[in-house]
Amino acid sequence: MHQREPIVAIATPSGESAIGVIRASGANLLSLTSGFLRFRSQLKPWRSTMVKVLNPSNGNIIDEGIATFFKAPKSYTGEDMLELSLHGNPLLLNRVLELFIDAGIRLALPGEFTKRAFLNGKIDLTQASAVADIISAKTHLALESAMRQLQGELSHKLLPLREEILRLSAYLEAQIEFSEEGIPTLSHEEILDAFNKILSQVQSLLKSARAGDFIRGGFSIALVGLPNSGKSSLFNRLLGFERSIVSPVAGTTRDFISESLRLSGFLITLFDTAGIRSTEDSIESEGVKRSIQKLKQAHLSIHVVDGSLPPCEGDLYIKSLLEGTNYIKVLNKSDLGIHPMHKEGIKVSALTGEGIDSLIDEIISRLGVFGDCSAILLSSKQLNHLKKSEEVLKSTVDKLQAGEIFPEILMVELREITSALEELLGISPGEDLLSEIFSRFCIGK
Repeated sequence: MHQREPIVAIATPSGESAIGVIRASGANLLSLTSGFLRFRSQLKPWRSTMVKVLNPSNGNIIDEGIATFFKAPKSYTGEDMLELSLHGNPLLLNRVLELFIDAGIRLALPGEFTKRAFLNGKIDLTQASAVADIISAKTHLALESAMRQLQGELSHKLLPLREEILRLSAYLEAQIEFSEEGIPTLSHEEILDAFNKILSQVQSLLKSARAGDFIRGGFSIALVGLPNSGKSSLFNRLLGFERSIVSPVAGTTRDFISESLRLSGFLITLFDTAGIRSTEDSIESEGVKRSIQKLKQAHLSIHVVDGSLPPCEGDLYIKSLLEGTNYIKVLNKSDLGIHPMHKEGIKVSALTGEGIDSLIDEIISRLGVFGDCSAILLSSKQLNHLKKSEEVLKSTVDKLQAGEIFPEILMVELREITSALEELLGISPGEDLLSEIFSRFCIGK
Protein backbone atom coordinates (compact mmCIF):
# COMPACT_ATOMS: atom_id res chain seq x y z
CA MET A 1 0.00 0.00 0.00
CA HIS A 2 1.24 3.49 -0.85
CA GLN A 3 0.34 6.59 1.19
CA ARG A 4 0.02 9.44 -1.31
CA GLU A 5 -0.32 13.17 -0.75
CA PRO A 6 -3.48 13.85 1.30
CA ILE A 7 -6.70 14.78 -0.45
CA VAL A 8 -10.09 15.97 0.79
CA ALA A 9 -13.62 16.47 -0.56
CA ILE A 10 -17.22 16.89 0.50
CA ALA A 11 -18.66 13.41 -0.10
CA THR A 12 -22.38 14.26 0.12
CA PRO A 13 -24.50 16.02 -2.56
CA SER A 14 -24.72 19.81 -2.63
CA GLY A 15 -27.67 21.44 -0.88
CA GLU A 16 -29.03 21.39 2.65
CA SER A 17 -29.26 18.04 4.44
CA ALA A 18 -29.31 16.59 7.95
CA ILE A 19 -25.74 15.33 7.64
CA GLY A 20 -22.82 16.33 5.45
CA VAL A 21 -19.71 14.17 5.14
CA ILE A 22 -16.17 15.39 4.55
CA ARG A 23 -13.74 12.68 3.51
CA ALA A 24 -9.94 12.84 3.52
CA SER A 25 -7.31 10.27 2.54
CA GLY A 26 -3.53 10.10 2.44
CA ALA A 27 -0.39 10.56 4.51
CA ASN A 28 -0.14 12.52 7.79
CA LEU A 29 -3.86 13.30 8.07
CA LEU A 30 -4.02 13.48 11.86
CA SER A 31 -0.97 15.71 12.25
CA LEU A 32 -2.12 18.06 9.47
CA THR A 33 -5.59 18.48 10.98
CA SER A 34 -4.47 18.78 14.61
CA GLY A 35 -4.72 22.57 14.44
CA PHE A 36 -8.51 22.60 14.03
CA LEU A 37 -9.90 19.19 15.10
CA ARG A 38 -10.50 18.27 18.74
CA PHE A 39 -11.62 14.73 19.58
CA ARG A 40 -13.58 13.90 22.75
CA SER A 41 -11.62 10.67 23.21
CA GLN A 42 -8.52 9.15 21.67
CA LEU A 43 -9.09 8.53 17.99
CA LYS A 44 -8.81 4.78 17.37
CA PRO A 45 -8.83 2.98 13.99
CA TRP A 46 -12.28 1.88 12.81
CA ARG A 47 -13.96 3.62 15.73
CA SER A 48 -16.07 6.77 15.87
CA THR A 49 -15.84 9.60 18.37
CA MET A 50 -17.26 13.08 18.89
CA VAL A 51 -15.26 15.86 17.24
CA LYS A 52 -15.28 19.65 17.44
CA VAL A 53 -14.12 21.73 14.48
CA LEU A 54 -12.42 24.90 15.71
CA ASN A 55 -11.47 28.16 14.08
CA PRO A 56 -7.63 28.08 14.32
CA SER A 57 -7.41 31.86 14.63
CA ASN A 58 -9.60 32.30 17.71
CA GLY A 59 -10.55 28.81 18.97
CA ASN A 60 -14.29 29.32 18.36
CA ILE A 61 -16.33 26.21 17.57
CA ILE A 62 -17.41 26.01 13.93
CA ASP A 63 -19.31 22.74 14.27
CA GLU A 64 -19.60 19.49 16.21
CA GLY A 65 -20.03 16.02 14.75
CA ILE A 66 -18.69 12.49 14.49
CA ALA A 67 -15.20 11.53 13.32
CA THR A 68 -14.25 8.07 12.04
CA PHE A 69 -10.66 7.05 11.35
CA PHE A 70 -9.73 4.19 8.99
CA LYS A 71 -6.15 2.98 9.30
CA ALA A 72 -4.24 1.82 6.22
CA PRO A 73 -4.43 -0.66 4.63
CA LYS A 74 -7.92 -1.52 5.95
CA SER A 75 -9.74 1.39 4.36
CA TYR A 76 -11.57 2.12 1.12
CA THR A 77 -8.51 3.68 -0.51
CA GLY A 78 -5.91 1.51 1.23
CA GLU A 79 -4.53 4.70 2.82
CA ASP A 80 -5.26 6.39 6.15
CA MET A 81 -8.74 7.91 5.88
CA LEU A 82 -10.66 10.37 8.04
CA GLU A 83 -14.38 11.02 7.66
CA LEU A 84 -16.28 13.79 9.44
CA SER A 85 -20.08 13.60 9.71
CA LEU A 86 -21.18 17.19 10.35
CA HIS A 87 -24.35 19.26 9.97
CA GLY A 88 -25.34 19.43 6.31
CA ASN A 89 -25.27 23.19 5.81
CA PRO A 90 -23.32 23.94 2.59
CA LEU A 91 -21.81 27.12 4.06
CA LEU A 92 -20.55 25.20 7.09
CA LEU A 93 -19.17 22.28 5.05
CA ASN A 94 -17.32 24.61 2.70
CA ARG A 95 -15.86 26.48 5.67
CA VAL A 96 -14.53 23.21 7.12
CA LEU A 97 -13.24 22.19 3.68
CA GLU A 98 -11.24 25.44 3.58
CA LEU A 99 -9.58 24.50 6.90
CA PHE A 100 -8.39 21.21 5.37
CA ILE A 101 -7.04 23.03 2.31
CA ASP A 102 -5.34 25.70 4.44
CA ALA A 103 -3.65 22.86 6.34
CA GLY A 104 -2.03 21.67 3.10
CA ILE A 105 -4.52 18.96 2.10
CA ARG A 106 -5.37 19.11 -1.61
CA LEU A 107 -8.94 19.12 -2.99
CA ALA A 108 -9.63 15.69 -4.53
CA LEU A 109 -10.26 15.24 -8.24
CA PRO A 110 -13.43 13.43 -9.48
CA GLY A 111 -13.13 9.74 -8.63
CA GLU A 112 -9.73 10.14 -6.97
CA PHE A 113 -10.65 8.17 -3.83
CA THR A 114 -11.74 5.17 -5.94
CA LYS A 115 -8.71 5.60 -8.21
CA ARG A 116 -6.46 5.27 -5.16
CA ALA A 117 -8.38 2.16 -4.12
CA PHE A 118 -7.57 0.72 -7.56
CA LEU A 119 -3.92 1.81 -7.50
CA ASN A 120 -3.52 0.22 -4.06
CA GLY A 121 -5.02 -3.07 -5.24
CA LYS A 122 -8.20 -2.85 -3.15
CA ILE A 123 -10.33 -3.32 -6.28
CA ASP A 124 -9.63 -4.07 -9.94
CA LEU A 125 -10.63 -1.81 -12.82
CA THR A 126 -13.95 -3.57 -13.53
CA GLN A 127 -14.95 -3.07 -9.89
CA ALA A 128 -13.87 0.57 -9.97
CA SER A 129 -16.06 1.13 -13.01
CA ALA A 130 -18.95 -0.54 -11.17
CA VAL A 131 -18.74 2.02 -8.35
CA ALA A 132 -19.67 4.82 -10.77
CA ASP A 133 -22.49 2.71 -12.19
CA ILE A 134 -23.90 2.08 -8.70
CA ILE A 135 -23.99 5.82 -8.02
CA SER A 136 -25.61 6.69 -11.38
CA ALA A 137 -27.98 3.69 -11.75
CA LYS A 138 -31.47 4.75 -12.88
CA THR A 139 -33.24 1.40 -12.40
CA HIS A 140 -33.12 -1.58 -10.05
CA LEU A 141 -31.77 -3.76 -12.89
CA ALA A 142 -28.86 -1.36 -13.49
CA LEU A 143 -28.19 -1.20 -9.76
CA GLU A 144 -28.20 -5.01 -9.40
CA SER A 145 -25.86 -5.44 -12.39
CA ALA A 146 -23.44 -2.84 -11.04
CA MET A 147 -23.51 -4.40 -7.57
CA ARG A 148 -22.70 -7.86 -8.99
CA GLN A 149 -19.79 -6.33 -10.89
CA LEU A 150 -18.54 -4.60 -7.73
CA GLN A 151 -18.48 -8.04 -6.07
CA GLY A 152 -16.10 -9.18 -8.82
CA GLU A 153 -18.46 -11.07 -11.15
CA LEU A 154 -16.78 -9.80 -14.34
CA SER A 155 -13.29 -10.38 -12.91
CA HIS A 156 -14.25 -13.98 -12.12
CA LYS A 157 -15.09 -14.42 -15.81
CA LEU A 158 -12.08 -12.60 -17.24
CA LEU A 159 -9.34 -14.09 -15.06
CA PRO A 160 -9.96 -17.76 -16.07
CA LEU A 161 -10.13 -16.63 -19.70
CA ARG A 162 -6.77 -14.89 -19.34
CA GLU A 163 -5.33 -18.00 -17.69
CA GLU A 164 -6.54 -20.16 -20.59
CA ILE A 165 -4.87 -17.82 -23.09
CA LEU A 166 -1.61 -17.88 -21.11
CA ARG A 167 -1.73 -21.67 -20.97
CA LEU A 168 -2.19 -21.86 -24.75
CA SER A 169 0.65 -19.33 -25.19
CA ALA A 170 2.95 -21.52 -23.10
CA TYR A 171 2.26 -24.55 -25.32
CA LEU A 172 2.90 -22.54 -28.47
CA GLU A 173 6.07 -21.01 -27.03
CA ALA A 174 7.37 -24.50 -26.23
CA GLN A 175 6.42 -25.68 -29.72
CA ILE A 176 8.50 -22.86 -31.22
CA GLU A 177 11.53 -23.08 -28.92
CA PHE A 178 11.78 -26.83 -28.27
CA SER A 179 10.22 -28.44 -31.35
CA GLU A 180 13.11 -30.89 -31.73
CA GLU A 181 13.40 -31.97 -28.08
CA GLY A 182 10.36 -34.20 -27.80
CA ILE A 183 8.30 -31.83 -25.60
CA PRO A 184 4.53 -32.53 -25.95
CA THR A 185 2.83 -30.06 -28.29
CA LEU A 186 -0.73 -29.39 -29.42
CA SER A 187 -2.05 -30.63 -32.74
CA HIS A 188 -3.54 -28.24 -35.28
CA GLU A 189 -7.03 -29.47 -34.35
CA GLU A 190 -6.41 -28.92 -30.62
CA ILE A 191 -5.16 -25.36 -31.26
CA LEU A 192 -8.20 -24.60 -33.41
CA ASP A 193 -10.51 -26.02 -30.75
CA ALA A 194 -8.82 -23.92 -28.04
CA PHE A 195 -9.19 -20.72 -30.09
CA ASN A 196 -12.86 -21.50 -30.82
CA LYS A 197 -13.54 -21.95 -27.09
CA ILE A 198 -11.84 -18.64 -26.26
CA LEU A 199 -13.79 -16.91 -29.06
CA SER A 200 -17.05 -18.34 -27.71
CA GLN A 201 -16.31 -16.97 -24.22
CA VAL A 202 -15.43 -13.52 -25.57
CA GLN A 203 -18.61 -13.42 -27.65
CA SER A 204 -20.63 -14.40 -24.58
CA LEU A 205 -19.06 -11.49 -22.67
CA LEU A 206 -19.81 -9.13 -25.56
CA LYS A 207 -23.45 -10.21 -25.55
CA SER A 208 -23.65 -9.49 -21.83
CA ALA A 209 -21.92 -6.14 -22.33
CA ARG A 210 -24.45 -5.09 -24.99
CA ALA A 211 -27.25 -6.06 -22.60
CA GLY A 212 -25.49 -3.93 -20.00
CA ASP A 213 -25.60 -0.95 -22.35
CA PHE A 214 -29.38 -1.30 -22.62
CA ILE A 215 -29.80 -1.64 -18.87
CA ARG A 216 -27.59 1.39 -18.15
CA GLY A 217 -28.88 3.68 -20.91
CA GLY A 218 -32.44 2.43 -21.23
CA PHE A 219 -34.62 1.49 -24.19
CA SER A 220 -36.47 3.54 -26.78
CA ILE A 221 -40.01 2.58 -27.82
CA ALA A 222 -41.76 4.32 -30.73
CA LEU A 223 -45.53 4.41 -31.20
CA VAL A 224 -46.19 4.48 -34.95
CA GLY A 225 -49.29 4.26 -37.07
CA LEU A 226 -51.76 6.12 -39.26
CA PRO A 227 -53.23 9.46 -38.14
CA ASN A 228 -56.14 8.98 -35.68
CA SER A 229 -55.20 5.37 -34.91
CA GLY A 230 -54.97 6.38 -31.25
CA LYS A 231 -51.19 6.68 -30.79
CA SER A 232 -51.41 9.76 -28.58
CA SER A 233 -54.17 8.24 -26.45
CA LEU A 234 -52.11 5.07 -26.00
CA PHE A 235 -49.02 7.20 -25.24
CA ASN A 236 -50.92 8.96 -22.44
CA ARG A 237 -52.39 5.69 -21.16
CA LEU A 238 -48.94 4.05 -20.86
CA LEU A 239 -47.53 7.12 -19.11
CA GLY A 240 -50.48 7.41 -16.76
CA PHE A 241 -51.04 11.12 -17.40
CA GLU A 242 -52.08 13.46 -20.24
CA ARG A 243 -48.79 14.33 -21.96
CA SER A 244 -49.74 14.28 -25.64
CA ILE A 245 -52.60 16.28 -27.21
CA VAL A 246 -55.49 14.06 -28.27
CA SER A 247 -57.79 15.33 -31.03
CA PRO A 248 -60.18 13.85 -33.62
CA VAL A 249 -58.46 16.07 -36.20
CA ALA A 250 -55.96 13.98 -38.20
CA GLY A 251 -52.34 15.10 -38.14
CA THR A 252 -52.39 16.77 -34.70
CA THR A 253 -48.95 15.38 -33.83
CA ARG A 254 -46.49 17.09 -36.19
CA ASP A 255 -43.28 16.04 -34.45
CA PHE A 256 -42.42 13.26 -32.04
CA ILE A 257 -42.97 13.76 -28.30
CA SER A 258 -40.94 11.80 -25.76
CA GLU A 259 -41.31 10.96 -22.08
CA SER A 260 -39.52 8.60 -19.71
CA LEU A 261 -41.09 5.82 -17.67
CA ARG A 262 -40.07 2.65 -15.87
CA LEU A 263 -41.57 -0.76 -16.48
CA SER A 264 -40.50 -3.75 -14.38
CA GLY A 265 -37.00 -2.38 -13.83
CA PHE A 266 -36.49 -1.15 -17.41
CA LEU A 267 -35.83 2.53 -18.09
CA ILE A 268 -37.84 3.46 -21.21
CA THR A 269 -38.06 6.53 -23.39
CA LEU A 270 -41.47 6.42 -25.07
CA PHE A 271 -41.98 8.33 -28.35
CA ASP A 272 -45.34 9.44 -29.72
CA THR A 273 -44.68 10.02 -33.43
CA ALA A 274 -46.55 11.84 -36.17
CA GLY A 275 -49.11 9.78 -38.10
CA ILE A 276 -47.53 8.22 -41.20
CA ARG A 277 -49.39 9.11 -44.37
CA SER A 278 -48.93 10.86 -47.71
CA THR A 279 -49.48 14.62 -47.27
CA GLU A 280 -48.93 17.88 -49.13
CA ASP A 281 -48.40 19.79 -45.88
CA SER A 282 -44.64 20.48 -45.67
CA ILE A 283 -44.61 20.55 -41.85
CA GLU A 284 -46.60 17.33 -41.50
CA SER A 285 -44.44 15.75 -44.21
CA GLU A 286 -41.32 16.51 -42.14
CA GLY A 287 -43.04 14.94 -39.13
CA VAL A 288 -43.78 11.79 -41.16
CA LYS A 289 -40.12 11.61 -42.21
CA ARG A 290 -39.03 11.85 -38.57
CA SER A 291 -41.53 9.15 -37.58
CA ILE A 292 -40.02 6.74 -40.10
CA GLN A 293 -36.53 7.59 -38.86
CA LYS A 294 -37.58 7.05 -35.24
CA LEU A 295 -39.13 3.60 -35.86
CA LYS A 296 -35.89 2.50 -37.51
CA GLN A 297 -33.83 3.70 -34.54
CA ALA A 298 -36.08 2.38 -31.74
CA HIS A 299 -35.28 -0.77 -29.81
CA LEU A 300 -38.97 -1.62 -30.07
CA SER A 301 -41.84 -0.17 -32.11
CA ILE A 302 -45.55 -0.43 -31.38
CA HIS A 303 -47.63 -0.40 -34.55
CA VAL A 304 -50.94 1.15 -33.49
CA VAL A 305 -53.82 0.16 -35.77
CA ASP A 306 -57.44 1.36 -35.56
CA GLY A 307 -58.88 -2.10 -34.96
CA SER A 308 -62.47 -0.92 -35.42
CA LEU A 309 -61.80 -0.34 -39.15
CA PRO A 310 -60.82 -2.90 -41.78
CA PRO A 311 -57.11 -3.11 -42.73
CA CYS A 312 -56.02 -0.51 -45.30
CA GLU A 313 -53.08 0.17 -47.58
CA GLY A 314 -51.61 2.68 -45.11
CA ASP A 315 -51.31 0.01 -42.40
CA LEU A 316 -49.75 -2.40 -44.88
CA TYR A 317 -47.21 0.29 -45.84
CA ILE A 318 -46.26 0.86 -42.19
CA LYS A 319 -45.98 -2.91 -41.71
CA SER A 320 -43.53 -3.02 -44.64
CA LEU A 321 -41.44 -0.31 -42.95
CA LEU A 322 -41.33 -2.41 -39.80
CA GLU A 323 -40.22 -5.63 -41.49
CA GLY A 324 -36.99 -6.89 -39.94
CA THR A 325 -37.39 -4.74 -36.82
CA ASN A 326 -38.58 -5.58 -33.32
CA TYR A 327 -42.23 -4.48 -33.19
CA ILE A 328 -45.62 -5.25 -31.64
CA LYS A 329 -48.90 -4.87 -33.51
CA VAL A 330 -51.68 -3.33 -31.41
CA LEU A 331 -55.34 -3.28 -32.39
CA ASN A 332 -56.61 -0.15 -30.68
CA LYS A 333 -60.22 0.94 -30.01
CA SER A 334 -61.37 -2.50 -28.88
CA ASP A 335 -64.20 -0.71 -27.04
CA LEU A 336 -65.74 -0.07 -30.49
CA GLY A 337 -65.34 -3.72 -31.52
CA ILE A 338 -62.52 -5.26 -33.55
CA HIS A 339 -63.21 -5.67 -37.28
CA PRO A 340 -63.22 -9.38 -38.20
CA MET A 341 -60.65 -8.90 -40.97
CA HIS A 342 -57.93 -8.31 -38.33
CA LYS A 343 -56.37 -11.69 -37.58
CA GLU A 344 -53.46 -10.76 -35.33
CA GLY A 345 -52.45 -8.13 -32.79
CA ILE A 346 -52.93 -7.29 -29.13
CA LYS A 347 -56.41 -5.89 -28.57
CA VAL A 348 -56.43 -2.75 -26.44
CA SER A 349 -58.53 0.29 -25.72
CA ALA A 350 -56.50 3.38 -24.93
CA LEU A 351 -59.78 4.98 -23.86
CA THR A 352 -60.88 2.39 -21.25
CA GLY A 353 -57.56 0.70 -20.47
CA GLU A 354 -58.71 -2.70 -21.69
CA GLY A 355 -55.78 -4.91 -22.75
CA ILE A 356 -53.10 -2.47 -21.52
CA ASP A 357 -51.74 -4.99 -19.00
CA SER A 358 -51.32 -7.57 -21.79
CA LEU A 359 -49.48 -5.00 -23.89
CA ILE A 360 -47.14 -4.12 -21.00
CA ASP A 361 -46.43 -7.84 -20.42
CA GLU A 362 -45.49 -8.21 -24.09
CA ILE A 363 -43.27 -5.10 -23.96
CA ILE A 364 -41.42 -6.46 -20.93
CA SER A 365 -41.05 -9.85 -22.64
CA ARG A 366 -39.55 -8.23 -25.76
CA LEU A 367 -37.15 -6.05 -23.76
CA GLY A 368 -36.14 -9.05 -21.66
CA VAL A 369 -34.31 -10.37 -24.72
CA PHE A 370 -31.99 -7.34 -24.41
CA GLY A 371 -32.01 -6.99 -20.64
CA ASP A 372 -30.19 -10.18 -19.73
CA CYS A 373 -29.96 -10.54 -15.94
CA SER A 374 -26.28 -11.48 -16.35
CA ALA A 375 -25.47 -8.19 -18.06
CA ILE A 376 -22.08 -6.58 -17.46
CA LEU A 377 -21.45 -2.84 -17.52
CA LEU A 378 -18.45 -1.59 -19.50
CA SER A 379 -17.23 1.83 -20.53
CA SER A 380 -16.90 2.53 -24.26
CA LYS A 381 -13.12 1.95 -24.20
CA GLN A 382 -13.50 -1.28 -22.24
CA LEU A 383 -16.11 -2.46 -24.75
CA ASN A 384 -13.74 -1.57 -27.60
CA HIS A 385 -11.01 -3.72 -26.03
CA LEU A 386 -13.42 -6.66 -25.91
CA LYS A 387 -14.50 -6.07 -29.52
CA LYS A 388 -10.86 -5.91 -30.57
CA SER A 389 -10.26 -9.30 -28.94
CA GLU A 390 -13.22 -10.77 -30.82
CA GLU A 391 -11.95 -9.41 -34.16
CA VAL A 392 -8.47 -10.86 -33.63
CA LEU A 393 -9.91 -14.22 -32.55
CA LYS A 394 -12.27 -14.42 -35.55
CA SER A 395 -9.43 -13.66 -37.95
CA THR A 396 -7.19 -16.24 -36.26
CA VAL A 397 -9.85 -18.96 -36.36
CA ASP A 398 -10.48 -18.28 -40.06
CA LYS A 399 -6.78 -18.59 -40.81
CA LEU A 400 -6.45 -21.75 -38.74
CA GLN A 401 -9.37 -23.34 -40.54
CA ALA A 402 -7.67 -22.52 -43.85
CA GLY A 403 -4.34 -23.87 -42.57
CA GLU A 404 -2.64 -20.53 -43.31
CA ILE A 405 -1.07 -19.62 -39.96
CA PHE A 406 2.16 -20.42 -38.08
CA PRO A 407 2.83 -20.69 -34.30
CA GLU A 408 4.87 -17.46 -34.35
CA ILE A 409 1.85 -15.54 -35.74
CA LEU A 410 -0.45 -17.19 -33.21
CA MET A 411 1.80 -15.99 -30.39
CA VAL A 412 1.61 -12.39 -31.61
CA GLU A 413 -2.17 -12.51 -31.78
CA LEU A 414 -2.47 -14.16 -28.35
CA ARG A 415 -0.34 -11.39 -26.87
CA GLU A 416 -2.68 -8.83 -28.44
CA ILE A 417 -5.72 -10.53 -26.91
CA THR A 418 -4.02 -10.89 -23.52
CA SER A 419 -3.11 -7.20 -23.57
CA ALA A 420 -6.74 -6.23 -24.24
CA LEU A 421 -8.02 -8.41 -21.37
CA GLU A 422 -5.35 -7.06 -19.01
CA GLU A 423 -6.44 -3.51 -19.85
CA LEU A 424 -10.00 -4.52 -18.97
CA LEU A 425 -8.87 -5.87 -15.61
CA GLY A 426 -6.52 -2.99 -14.97
CA ILE A 427 -3.41 -5.20 -14.88
CA SER A 428 -1.76 -2.93 -17.48
CA PRO A 429 -4.25 -0.14 -18.18
CA GLY A 430 -3.59 2.75 -20.52
CA GLU A 431 -3.91 6.27 -19.10
CA ASP A 432 -6.75 7.03 -21.56
CA LEU A 433 -8.80 4.14 -20.15
CA LEU A 434 -8.22 5.28 -16.56
CA SER A 435 -9.20 8.83 -17.49
CA GLU A 436 -12.41 7.69 -19.15
CA ILE A 437 -13.49 5.54 -16.21
CA PHE A 438 -12.69 7.95 -13.37
CA SER A 439 -13.96 11.06 -15.18
CA ARG A 440 -17.49 9.65 -14.69
CA PHE A 441 -17.19 9.90 -10.90
CA CYS A 442 -18.36 12.71 -8.67
CA ILE A 443 -15.88 14.52 -6.40
CA GLY A 444 -15.70 12.76 -3.04
CA LYS A 445 -15.90 9.23 -4.49
